[in-house]
Amino acid sequence: MSQMPPPEGSWVPGPLGSWPQPATVQWPPPRPPRRGGALKWVLGAVALLAVIGLTVVVTLAVVGRGGGSSEEAAGGGDSDIASANDTGPVSVITDDPSCDSAMPIMALRAYQQRNGWDRRDPSIPATSWTPEIRAQYDAVADILLKTSDMLATVATLTPHRVMRELYEQTIAYSRAYVDAIPTYVPADNNLVLVAIAAGGAINEICAAISLGSAESRSQLVLETVSAPRYRQKIDVQSPQMFLADGDSVCGEWSQAWSTFQDETAEWRRTNPNIPESEWSSRQRSLNKEVAPIMMRFADQMQAIAAQSSNDIFRDFGNLAAQYRRAYVRALPSYSPTDRHLAATSQRLSGVIEAACRASAR
Repeated sequence: MSQMPPPEGSWVPGPLGSWPQPATVQWPPPRPPRRGGALKWVLGAVALLAVIGLTVVVTLAVVGRGGGSSEEAAGGGDSDIASANDTGPVSVITDDPSCDSAMPIMALRAYQQRNGWDRRDPSIPATSWTPEIRAQYDAVADILLKTSDMLATVATLTPHRVMRELYEQTIAYSRAYVDAIPTYVPADNNLVLVAIAAGGAINEICAAISLGSAESRSQLVLETVSAPRYRQKIDVQSPQMFLADGDSVCGEWSQAWSTFQDETAEWRRTNPNIPESEWSSRQRSLNKEVAPIMMRFADQMQAIAAQSSNDIFRDFGNLAAQYRRAYVRALPSYSPTDRHLAATSQRLSGVIEAACRASAR
C-alpha cells in the first residue's frame, strides 16, 4: 500500500504531511502569538498528566453544552450549532473558539497512538496479528471512540462550517476505522488516514491562529472561491463519511495530488524552522522554484473541487487552495510560524486523497 508523505512540523502521528516556500514582494512578517493557551497543546510540549487532566476539564465543560438539534440546524432555525448559518465562501480562518477545547483532546488522542500502533505495519491483516499488536489496535480504538464523542460537542462551538466539517469527518472516519478493526484488512488503513489528516488540519489551523500567521497572511489572499451550492444536513453526533461512495473527480484529484508530491519532494526535505533571512542559497533557490508549482496546484485544487457535487469535497479543496496561496505569498518574508499554513493545506488535500482511496476499499 502506498503511503502519504511524512508530516513536517506536525504532532499528529502517521503518514500524512506538509511543508515551506517563496515569492517576490516584501510583506510584513506575522505578528507574535495572540494567546498561549492553545499553543502549548499544538506544540505538544506537555506532560501526560497535564494532558489527561486538561482533557477531563474539557470533557466536563463541553458535555454540559449539548450538541443542538441536527434537524434545527439543517433548517436554519434556532440552533446550538454555531456554524449552522455559515453558508458563504471559505477563506483562511483567523480565529476559532473551538481550538482551546479541541487541542487537549487531540493531544490525548495522539499520545495514545504512540503505544506502538504508530509504528504498525498496516499491510498486516487482523488474521495475522499477535496478541500484542491486537492490544495496540484495541487501545487506539478505545481512545478514538472516546475522543470522537468529545469532539462531537466541540464541533458545535466553531462558527466556521468547514471547521465543523473537519471535526465531523475526524469522527466519522475514526468510528469507521474502529468498526473495521475486528476484521481489519490493509485497505481499511485508509479510513484512519482520513481521520489523521482531518485531525491534523484542525491542529494546523489552530496553530496558525495562535501564532498569528493566519491573520497576517490571510490579507495576502485576493482570490475568492464560490459558496457551496447546497445546504448539508448537520449531524455532529453521528456524521457520515463524506466520500463513502467516492466521487467522479477522485481520479483527477489523485493525479494532481501525486504530481504535486513528486514535484515538491526535495523542497519538503528542507528545514521549515529557518526564517527567510537565514536561508542558504540552495534553500532560497528551492523555494523560488516551488512557489509557482504550489500556486498551480492551488488553482488545480479549486478547479477540481468546483467539479464535485459534494459540498464537503468542495469546502476542503477550496480551503486547501486558500491556505496554499497564503503560504506562497508569505515566502518573501517567511517565518517558521508560516509552516502551519502549508501544513493546513497539505492536511486538507490529504483528507480528500485518503477519502478517495478509502472509497475504493
